[in-house]
Amino acid sequence: MRNTFFKTLAKSMRGKNHHPVATKAVYAFCVGLSALVFLGCATEAQVRYTIPASEEIREKAVTATRKYLGMPYGWGGQSWWDEADGSIDCSGLVVNVYKEALQASGFSLLFDDTTAAMLAKAYTQRLRFPEPGDLIFMGDDPPHISHVAICLEDDDASYSFIDAYSVDGIVEQRSYAKDNPKIICFGRIFVSPTR
Repeated sequence: MRNTFFKTLAKSMRGKNHHPVATKAVYAFCVGLSALVFLGCATEAQVRYTIPASEEIREKAVTATRKYLGMPYGWGGQSWWDEADGSIDCSGLVVNVYKEALQASGFSLLFDDTTAAMLAKAYTQRLRFPEPGDLIFMGDDPPHISHVAICLEDDDASYSFIDAYSVDGIVEQRSYAKDNPKIICFGRIFVSPTR
């Protein structure tokens, strides 16, 4: 399992899109976990490996996100797209679409419920630029993160995304200019092999 994990990690971290500090931190973390297992301080069963979501998983997340378009916003909501009278908030949307995207993939999320700020702090790899399916973290009072959206496209002038937005009261597709001060950072969600 360890060899597969490190091969997948190395493959997922290729390219120039990863924040250099985050890349080094993930590598150091993995080396540290391997040392704990090797020295007998922890078993592989005690260590939960994580890797950034693959392009295939992120594409499935984008497809799943579109099913929620038009669903009412509800603070703390985490209803599924096909639930009558359901509602969802921004982090609930991320959780649900990634749970759907991860079905039958051999991976799972590290959490069942979270906030936009915790997603940015603990459950994503920082990126310089988002790709489809990556997360766009926002806030009205930077650097405080209070909102998260799922990236659809990064074009020359703007980021297109889908989010559950309290002001408009629904899940919708929107875009912000790249220099919009509400945009704080970008992240790629971590996933873990299921056991």
